[in-house]
Amino acid sequence: MQIAVSQLPLFTQELGAGLIPAARRRLIRTTIFSYLQVAVAALGFYFLTPYAVEMFLGYQGYVTRELLGLMALDQMLLGWCLVWSRFVIASGSNPFWGSTVVGALLNVTLCTLLIQRFGLMGLVSASLVSGLCTHYWFNVWKGLQLLARLKP
Repeated sequence: MQIAVSQLPLFTQELGAGLIPAARRRLIRTTIFSYLQVAVAALGFYFLTPYAVEMFLGYQGYVTRELLGLMALDQMLLGWCLVWSRFVIASGSNPFWGSTVVGALLNVTLCTLLIQRFGLMGLVSASLVSGLCTHYWFNVWKGLQLLARLKP
């Protein structure tokens, strides 16, 4: 995500200067690169962390592949939605406070309900479900609205 963050001042500068096509290109390029970067990180997390834990800690009972897969999916979806929200905020708008509050309340509620019954799987599932219900689609939608407004 450091690549995306470094592009935000340039994006804002282009918007302020009226260089809409350049800002649009920067948004598209950065989003594509960030999506790839986040996907590689999530896949690396899924495939490499069991070996890293075994190598450095000598512990072979890390977590199940299912749990690790849910964690990697949640991480990837979060990363994908974050790049959009950063550009939306850099454009001078912040429509995310409501979805953030709803997401937090939903996450706490689901954690309370699911952790006792399902343990770590319930915790990760609560995070994934609350994200899917709030941030993961809403941030992308707002980002796509921004992209549509930046048509030359």
